[in-house]
Amino acid sequence: MKCLTIARSEGEIETARKPRYRQVSMLLSISYLTILTEEAHLLHVSRAKFLILLLLRRLGLVGLARPTSGPEYTFSEDELRRSERIVWHLDPDLKERLDRVCLLLGHITPHAWVVFELNQWIGRPLGFLDTSPVEAKGAVELAPARDAGGESTPAPPTGKPKRGTRNEKPGTTNEEAA
Repeated sequence: MKCLTIARSEGEIETARKPRYRQVSMLLSISYLTILTEEAHLLHVSRAKFLILLLLRRLGLVGLARPTSGPEYTFSEDELRRSERIVWHLDPDLKERLDRVCLLLGHITPHAWVVFELNQWIGRPLGFLDTSPVEAKGAVELAPARDAGGESTPAPPTGKPKRGTRNEKPGTTNEEAA
């Protein structure tokens, strides 16, 4: 460890050790903690080292592929909702790289990055989103609307002017103003 020497006052010197690592604390759902543990076990590394390997893979510094013998995962809603706090210790340089990756992905948190990477790793980029037809009451269907003949219906006009044009009268569309 590197030592820092701090002079407090005349004759008083304090020596502090600079930590060689940075801590990243996050809440992970039990389901993703299970995935992290199992996938690390498959590669015979710790969870922290597995996360580092995923980061290095994302940076293009390590060619890493998931073993074909990897398990398929299914979880209950309770396992997806319950969380546990973990602390990931990183070298300061890797912490800076993680922060940069998170920034470039839309300023996401390290927790979101871990979930995103684990989903990518297990081949489920949408996570555990059920893509079967929507049957639950109150659920929103993501498919485009269809009319009675099975044709897609166009989105309703927004009435907003096109970029770079302006309406002559407030509340009119470009076509009405022309």
